[in-house]
Amino acid sequence: MAKHKMKIVQTILNFLLVASFVFYFVGEVALPQENFWERNSFGEYQGEWERVLCEGTREKVEIPGQFDTPQKDWLILETVLPQNQEKQTFCLRSMQQEMKVYVDDEVRTEYSTLETQPVGKTSTMSYVMFDVYEEDAGKTLRVEIMTDSHYSGYASHAYVGEKSDIIRHFYGLYIPSIIMAALMLIISIIVVCACFFVKIVYKRDVEVAYLGLAIMICSMWMIVESKIRQFLLPNSTVAMLMGFLKKKKKKYPFLSYINCIQKQRYEKAYFALGIATIVNFVVSVTIQILEIRDFFEIMISSHIII
Repeated sequence: MAKHKMKIVQTILNFLLVASFVFYFVGEVALPQENFWERNSFGEYQGEWERVLCEGTREKVEIPGQFDTPQKDWLILETVLPQNQEKQTFCLRSMQQEMKVYVDDEVRTEYSTLETQPVGKTSTMSYVMFDVYEEDAGKTLRVEIMTDSHYSGYASHAYVGEKSDIIRHFYGLYIPSIIMAALMLIISIIVVCACFFVKIVYKRDVEVAYLGLAIMICSMWMIVESKIRQFLLPNSTVAMLMGFLKKKKKKYPFLSYINCIQKQRYEKAYFALGIATIVNFVVSVTIQILEIRDFFEIMISSHIII
């Protein structure tokens, strides 16, 4: 009798739980919107851009765009701010580029990580933001861009608006992948810890631990390679380097897992791939530390092994 009563209570609780979820989804879809986000203060800059060539001549250009600029040479772009200029934030994206921004002759901002990063010969990708003010109306905005990479001569989109709206835009684009990566990371940690517990207590190897490790590596890679990592992590360069290191190591758990479930029948082949992964990792890190090549320039070896 007691079991029968408890079953009735559980049925009622399950119904209430489902009903609350239905209420939430139906309410968000069907009821009038109460929270509004004004998007009018954010968009791409609509002014005209000119490229200033080394001999002093000018040509009208559009950005984003790729221009014929040798590596380590400066790409110089200028625009005249409108007469009705208000206080706004400009946002450009540095693609492993050094960047200097002037309003007339005043340095408004500079971006470079060469002085702070532990290794590397190019700056880390990042959004570069700076403010313009009402008193800047009619002045010349000058952007200088340089890099020692294949991104030389590239100019990104120029966004303008309220800083909070710009950041919210980027969050709207990229936060879903961050949430997915965070959930994957939590699941992978639980799986690896559970398998470690089984290993210690029951003295048994659990092959799924390798899959948990693989998910952990992939989720960490998704987080540190996110385009909004500068808003989430204190050091973008370390995150960037970690992303490349994770990409070079993520073959290992997959190789180990497949080797286990195939009962070591093709262990020689997986052994060779494991050695190739180790050699690729050591050589790539050495080349990066010596600043002969940056990681992004030698990723082809990792892709071949994958």
